Amino acid sequence: MGYAHSDDITAESVALAASTARSISQSPNEHAPVSVQGNRGTTHNLYPVTTPPTDVPVESKIGLLNEIDAYARAKDPRVKQVMASVVCQQRHVLIVGSDGEMVGDVLPLLRLNCQVIAADGERREVGSEGMGGRYEFDQILDPTHWNSLVDEAVRTALLNLEAVACPAGSMDVVLGPGWPGILLHEAIGHGPGRDSTGPTCDQGNTDSAFSEHSLGSFQGQVRFVGAAVV
Repeated sequence: MGYAHSDDITAESVALAASTARSISQSPNEHAPVSVQGNRGTTHNLYPVTTPPTDVPVESKIGLLNEIDAYARAKDPRVKQVMASVVCQQRHVLIVGSDGEMVGDVLPLLRLNCQVIAADGERREVGSEGMGGRYEFDQILDPTHWNSLVDEAVRTALLNLEAVACPAGSMDVVLGPGWPGILLHEAIGHGPGRDSTGPTCDQGNTDSAFSEHSLGSFQGQVRFVGAAVV
């Protein structure tokens, strides 16, 4: 089997992709079949979750959201609307490497988001905050776990009510020699793309982020990278 890809939809590029795929499919197979084996490494129980978050009764989740709604509205009379959500996920991952080694994992994930709309006269502003990780759902039922999340959403919305418009239009930007484009990307690009769930190696892409064992239940934490156990 062969595969090739082209971003250009032209006769020449499609013909080149087809020729490449054909060459790959017709190339001799130099690798002998390998037997699938179990994991030979030592695994780390980084997120011991006994009850999958997807198995938690809906009534518990609705009760949590109602508590968040009441808490946010009580913070300030200018809070006019609260939009909170809890997202639960239970992923099963199985990877087989080219050497036959097989590893698997169960990835529980919990995400809590809060968005607040505050109004003062004709002006309305929004503030939001989120959190999440790989831990028991009961952990976020404790108000001390999510109070700071709602506080930040309310604080941001009220702060935006007093914010003045920033200058708009074309501006002169001075960049030094060397790699100014990369520096600009690192300084500005990753911040807005963060996943707001804790430290990861690349916060803009949580599906491919792998963190240290000491980070425990953060969203980017997994037990293995590809077929290599970490």
